[in-house]
Amino acid sequence: MRVLVRSVGVSAVTMAIMALATGVASGQEASTQLELPTVACSWSAVTLGIEQYCINVYGEGLYVDRVSGELEVVDSKPDPVEGAEVNLQGTLENGAPYDVTEVAPDGISSASAWFHPRTTFKDGSELCIRTKIGAVDYSDPTCVTIHS
Repeated sequence: MRVLVRSVGVSAVTMAIMALATGVASGQEASTQLELPTVACSWSAVTLGIEQYCINVYGEGLYVDRVSGELEVVDSKPDPVEGAEVNLQGTLENGAPYDVTEVAPDGISSASAWFHPRTTFKDGSELCIRTKIGAVDYSDPTCVTIHS
């Protein structure tokens, strides 16, 4: 899958390496193929630390097989992340919106939700995740641009 990565403040190559290392260390769902995801991450300063949001897109061309949306809280002490909602948005090949929300399993300082679109997206469209915990507003989107 060839994509353009929109990121905040850090080079895309550095983010991809960091996100891949984080994904392997956290025991994410194993891929049935030897494909690597297309990754984009962004960061946000919060009251007691920093939150990192990452989207990992698996597929080829305009076809997206699966996506993980991740939230990691970087703080001075590990705290539970409970009830994190991850929202995935994009535009399907026919122009229809794709908008799905999953509640991530609880974790310590992180949470990941998996999506399985198994469909084709519009060339040049963005596939984005947003996350929130509880009544807090959704984070700014973290996106990749889909290209054939």
